[in-house]
Amino acid sequence: MRLRFPTIHLPSSRREIIVSLTLFFAVLTLLTFFVFWPYWRESENWRLAEEAVERRDFTQALEYLERYAQFHTDSPAGFFFLARTSRRADELRKAEQYLSRAAALGWIPEQIALEQTLLHVQQEGAREPASESLRKLLAAGHPDEKIILEALFVGARKVLNLHQCKHWLTVWMERFPTDPQPVAWRAKLHESMAQFEAARKDYEKLQELRPQDREVLLRLGVLAFSNGSDCNTAEKHLKEYLASDPNNQEARLTLAKCARVRGEFEKAEELLEKILRDTPNEPEAILLRAGVEGDMGRNESALQWLARAEKAGAEPQTVNYQFATTLQRLGKKAEAEPYQQKFLKYQKANEDLDHAIGEILKDPQNADRYYDVGRLYAILQKDESAVRWFQNALRYNNDHVPSHEALIDLFTRQRNYADAIVHREYLKGRQKK
Repeated sequence: MRLRFPTIHLPSSRREIIVSLTLFFAVLTLLTFFVFWPYWRESENWRLAEEAVERRDFTQALEYLERYAQFHTDSPAGFFFLARTSRRADELRKAEQYLSRAAALGWIPEQIALEQTLLHVQQEGAREPASESLRKLLAAGHPDEKIILEALFVGARKVLNLHQCKHWLTVWMERFPTDPQPVAWRAKLHESMAQFEAARKDYEKLQELRPQDREVLLRLGVLAFSNGSDCNTAEKHLKEYLASDPNNQEARLTLAKCARVRGEFEKAEELLEKILRDTPNEPEAILLRAGVEGDMGRNESALQWLARAEKAGAEPQTVNYQFATTLQRLGKKAEAEPYQQKFLKYQKANEDLDHAIGEILKDPQNADRYYDVGRLYAILQKDESAVRWFQNALRYNNDHVPSHEALIDLFTRQRNYADAIVHREYLKGRQKK
């Protein structure tokens, strides 16, 4: 029997061959795309997450990682990466959940244990015995030492242990001299503690490490004025900074201060008018405008601006000082006296505050020291800061009665009755015992 094979009809023209091949490769490309696209997309999410973490954009990194986890629901590495990134973004509840998932999927036990310790440090503050175990890992040269140092700093910052904050940032800078992050944090720490010269040196180092960071110019300009009213240096940095951010309020306000220091009152007035046109209730600008009015001999107008500054919540020591001096210039000594007494009260509180913070550095686990700082912030009408310091006193001693009582008073004045009740009920329960 003779076999007959089907006849294959080849395209009769070169054009038909090209069209057929084009269609074939188009179909093949589409099939390849639909088969491999999901895998490429998820690997791309991982890569983008790593890049976001590298630039410390943890919020963006979490978005990429959550997309990755939707596709790789059984990836222990993916959930561990999610846990660590959530912790670094201060999303501590999410971090706990993702870490439990990574552990259940069989991620490396040693890394799970380390991350649990780091999470505890950020939740409760850098205290023993967790801090001691992390110190041992650092001494042994653990490969995650940068991550450990970051968590120790964040934990110390949580409980306002400024001495430990500075210590861990300094260790971080010594071990990783080209990493700009600890330099940026230590510069801000020095600035917040009014250690302006130390802050200036850190910002200058940060400028070397991160020359594209325009924020450094702003900080150097503000520091130059704060540290001895060096207006030439301040104006140099601030004008360069304003070229990229022309409406920055802090920069414009510092330039107005420089104009006032130089006796250029009309220029200061003009700068302040522009600021107040954009932000009519800016307390510091209103207070500075009151000062300029007084400098120009317009005392009645200065009083009106001071009343407006007080209402806007301007810094009370300066407000009361300017009220007292303006009223004295107008010959109203009796009216000036109450403001003078309030000024002296605030002045003493600020002086005592510097001393109280210094006492914490000597005895960082003493609840009384944190309470003292909170009490002084309350006198200075800085309630938000006062609450933080009272709460940190309770972290070191949850039975610290003066801190509970102070928080009850503050929360009641703020009409935050729910939080006030929590502390009131705690004290009642303590009395029953």
